[in-house]
Amino acid sequence: MSTCWPPPTTPTTAPLIESATEEATRALVRNTYPFCFAGTPAVSLPAGAHAGLPVGLMLVAPPGADQRLLAIAAAFRDAGPSAPAPSAP
Repeated sequence: MSTCWPPPTTPTTAPLIESATEEATRALVRNTYPFCFAGTPAVSLPAGAHAGLPVGLMLVAPPGADQRLLAIAAAFRDAGPSAPAPSAP
């Protein structure tokens, strides 16, 4: 069994604030909600950018593997540069 699972944090790229709708907000939490609801350890990390907007990578581990998950997340963070935060319009 693998130590952690790496789904994308969100199923779509981030919408611009002025175009965000309730439906878009629900879509953004679609990937994170099940793990929050189940109490499964998960962490989201910056993983680059697409069209100038940030992209996140979520790491999910089995229950009780919190410390291992945090160690993997720290190694991912330390392994390379993260994308800079997008500038405000």
